[in-house]
Parts: sequence; structure tokens; C-alpha cells
Amino acid sequence: MLRPKEGIYGNVDGTDVLTTLNASNWQISIYLPYQPYFLGQAEHITVFWDTNFPHVHWETL
Repeated sequence: MLRPKEGIYGNVDGTDVLTTLNASNWQISIYLPYQPYFLGQAEHITVFWDTNFPHVHWETL
């Protein structure tokens, strides 16, 4: 499912901490650990996490 990430971002799956989609209005970051992540994980299943960081206006803090 997410294998094209290697070609798009130039990171080998499982070697980067977070990949942030900077052009996203939601500041989405994706973490794709080395697969399989869980013992006994089915080959057709990909485990990943995503998160979004709220946009912070540092000058107003």
C-alpha cells in the first residue's frame, strides 16, 4: 500500500522518524516503521501512524 513512499520522499521505509507533508494545510506527518511491525503481522497489512500538529503562531505566544 505505502511502498511508493520510498520513491516519493527518498527515504527507505523504516529508517526515518517522521515524514511531514509541509504543503498540507493540516501539517500531517506520517511514520512508517519497518514492516512487519507486529509479530505474526499478515504480509498484506501495512502498519503506520499519522499525526497532525496544530499551526502555531510563535509571535503570539
